[in-house]
Amino acid sequence: MTGIAAMIGIAAGDLATGVWYGLIGVAVWAIPFAIAYLLYRRWRGEGPESRRDAD
Repeated sequence: MTGIAAMIGIAAGDLATGVWYGLIGVAVWAIPFAIAYLLYRRWRGEGPESRRDAD
């Protein structure tokens, strides 16, 4: 083992798997919050207008 995996005493593959699961977990939470934020901005009138509203 080399690098950070050796310092914390776990296999590099296990570390990579854990980091990957962590990134997936963050994405699962972040994507809906980003969508909700964009919808919130649009409902407040600060976001982009739809083509229907532009007329």
